[in-house]
Amino acid sequence: MNSGRKNFRRNETRKNSVRRILLATGAAIIAPSTAAFAQLDEVVVTARKTEESLQQVPVSVASATGAELEKRSIADLSDLAEATPNITFGQQAQGGRIGGLVFIRGVGQRDSLAVYDPAVGVYIDGVYLGRMNANDLDMLEIERVEVLRGPQGTLFGKNTSGGAVNIVTKRPDTSADAFGGRVMATTGSRDRFDIQGSVNVPLVADTLAFQLSGSRRTQDGYGHRLTDGDDMGDTHRSSLRGQLLFTPTDNFSATLSGDWTTIDEKNASFNLTGVNTNIPPVQALNFFTTETYDERWLSPGPYEYYGGGPNSSRGELWGSSLTLDLDMGWAQLKSISAYREVSIHNDEDPDGSPVNILDQYQQVDQHQVSQELQLTGDSFDNRLNWVLGAYYFHEEAHDNIDYALLTALFGTAVSFSQDNMVENNSYAVFGQGSYNITDKLRLTAGLRYTNDEKIVDFAHYSFPDDVQLLPLLTGKHSSESFSPRVGLDYQWTPDVMTYFSVAQGAKNGGYNGRANAVTDFTEFEDEYVWTYEAGIRTEFLDGVGRFNATGFYSKYKDLQIQITGSTLVGGAPQPFNVITNVPKANIKGGEAELVLAPTEGFLFNAALGLTFAEYTELPTDPTFVASGVINLDSKFMNAPEATFAAGAEYTHDLSSSLEATLRVDYSYRSKIYYNVENTAPLVQDKYGLLNARLSFLHEPSGLTVSVFGTNLTDEYYITGGFDDASTPNPALGFTVVNEGRPREWGVSVQKSF
Repeated sequence: MNSGRKNFRRNETRKNSVRRILLATGAAIIAPSTAAFAQLDEVVVTARKTEESLQQVPVSVASATGAELEKRSIADLSDLAEATPNITFGQQAQGGRIGGLVFIRGVGQRDSLAVYDPAVGVYIDGVYLGRMNANDLDMLEIERVEVLRGPQGTLFGKNTSGGAVNIVTKRPDTSADAFGGRVMATTGSRDRFDIQGSVNVPLVADTLAFQLSGSRRTQDGYGHRLTDGDDMGDTHRSSLRGQLLFTPTDNFSATLSGDWTTIDEKNASFNLTGVNTNIPPVQALNFFTTETYDERWLSPGPYEYYGGGPNSSRGELWGSSLTLDLDMGWAQLKSISAYREVSIHNDEDPDGSPVNILDQYQQVDQHQVSQELQLTGDSFDNRLNWVLGAYYFHEEAHDNIDYALLTALFGTAVSFSQDNMVENNSYAVFGQGSYNITDKLRLTAGLRYTNDEKIVDFAHYSFPDDVQLLPLLTGKHSSESFSPRVGLDYQWTPDVMTYFSVAQGAKNGGYNGRANAVTDFTEFEDEYVWTYEAGIRTEFLDGVGRFNATGFYSKYKDLQIQITGSTLVGGAPQPFNVITNVPKANIKGGEAELVLAPTEGFLFNAALGLTFAEYTELPTDPTFVASGVINLDSKFMNAPEATFAAGAEYTHDLSSSLEATLRVDYSYRSKIYYNVENTAPLVQDKYGLLNARLSFLHEPSGLTVSVFGTNLTDEYYITGGFDDASTPNPALGFTVVNEGRPREWGVSVQKSF
């Protein structure tokens, strides 16, 4: 990620030496020799709850503005992950279209079920999103997005042992002459048609303004069901956001926000890659019935699928928040009050055939209330910058999944439902301060106390007649945690800063929400991590370049791990789920980011992420040991050892009123294991994606026309899946993978007013 460009006054005395250095590194190879030098913009982030220059923040942060996201053709959170090192956005085969599994530095949560909390927190304007089922958000009128790597427990909401994604939207502008907006239409591959727009309306000059933005995105699917002709991986969703800003005085503001999104789509694009006909249920089905499940149903090619069962991903999510800011002179007080609701339905046929091996119907209904108070200020002649705060979060979720299993063989005898009612309560107080010991040396120390309580009511019924199969099970998990952070940073020169920090993060425990027996409803403990970081932040050649690097070492205690699959009970398949805590694990690696603006109009960026994870001590739990699926040599899921992103952008004036910009981006991922068991069908080999965008801006009319392409080399890759054909205890006999998007093209026209 990188900042934009701005002009600066030429300095003739150092121009030639700068050119020689840039030419020696190859950075100016395509730049005309007569070009003027450029300078990078300052990047401002709120990673520590106050606005700071990225170069002064002793935390590993990647940041991109809304304009940069648009130039890179990034439309949602999953696209952002592809372009950001050390972050992956995977899919659970049965997780639905709008949800995703976010992992940072190899740490995340495998299952989106409501009983499990994400290890990576996603925040919108300071509001934490409690559910992974609805986190693949459209990038609608975004001011910037910040990816904070590593534990952020001191300052951020809850469940941030792996990191945080902080989305900041554009605020209304109350200036008298600030009426304006934009509208953009996009067409492209597979009948794509998107319409997006925003308008800012000052209602009372310098006092009251309203901003409204919305989008409608439609596109046919890139996957195709051969049995019934249904699409898979299509897009049909609408989003709307409104914000009202009230600034009656210079020291007070109130922002009332509301957003709404609805989706009505088919499921993700699946591909059936494996069938195991040597397991008893499949053998019995093939012998005793007229239906046959075997290799004939394997997908004949990419993006093709024989599934004939349920196929929909639909739902609605909305929320509102009120943010109050008061400048009291000696400190600033902020209050963020929020309410959010999610209702998601995912109906899927993961066996990839018209034969019923498994059909799945999931419904998730959730609502949450949160309140945060922040007090920030400066003391001791501005030598101490501090933040104090309190946080409250309450969530209620109902997650119900119906499983129709082998109905041609068993009727409805082995079909069942799992029903989870979850209530989460979290209370926290926190504080952090940065003290300038000298003009160059700064000490940062922080602490957060969190009290979490999770209540799970679990029911197991027959399907579809709802006969209770297990007694109602209730679990209550309570925990307290202290998350400290201590760090030192030293400003060697105005352009060079180094830092070292130690921080702890925690992730709440809970209960197994996929139990099939009373003894399976087991409790798992909280997850803890200590992360040691050292980094350098530099700018060089008087703002022409920026280089930042971070190294980290994380020691995990009681790392939460989940193993899923199926086993046979009395000859009938039953899902197999174990969630427990790995006593010890270590992860080490780092990030390095380079940005260059060697000539006027040219920008280059590159970023590298490295992650090396290992289990160092395994659980002794008998059920886990009996599963025999991992050992000390097993690889972490969703943790590629190397991730890389690079981009080049060139802007040139074609005339006094017409400007052209060409942007090319490349992202790379090394081998990815998409399940804990490391089974071969869910291993994605190394791959790279190439995107490009060419835009023409006519400044007098405010008209921009862009032509773009994504995955230009048409790379085939997977983003997740479910393997029950090759696990140690296969029972359903199929392996299905989620497919990434193929090559796509598009044309957009934008009018600003």
